[in-house]
Amino acid sequence: MKKSILILFLFSIVAQAQYTKAVVYMKNGTQKEGLAKMVFSNNAKVNFKKDENSKNEKIATLDIKKIIYTNEGQTIITMEPFYLITPSILTNKFSKSEKKYWSCIVYDKKQKIGRIDDKGDKRNNNYRAVSSSYYFGTSESEELVFGYITTGSLVK
Repeated sequence: MKKSILILFLFSIVAQAQYTKAVVYMKNGTQKEGLAKMVFSNNAKVNFKKDENSKNEKIATLDIKKIIYTNEGQTIITMEPFYLITPSILTNKFSKSEKKYWSCIVYDKKQKIGRIDDKGDKRNNNYRAVSSSYYFGTSESEELVFGYITTGSLVK
């Protein structure tokens, strides 16, 4: 479990706009191997190309089951789109998102943990306060339930 959480934290190091070696698993059962840009929570399309010299192809999130990235250090990152279930403080009820959001996923037996990084808001001193939300679910479900949020990480 500690190893799984470490991989989640490594995600923030890898999450840049550059192309990374990836395997895209499509919902129709096919796979595409090549290079893809790292996806963020609300990306509707994934930028993919077969190799460095290929033309960019945009693949709709709705057509993708998951993406497995492998960076230069051989760290493997699994990204999957899920519906998010969050509590409402005002109504005391849970609500399900209307669309799926990309989440960095770690599986542990029959459970999964998802992490979604917020880009943060700009401060006067050019630092951003970044937060990460953690969601939990069973491995068979296409939904993740809100667990907790971390705040206060400052990045320049």
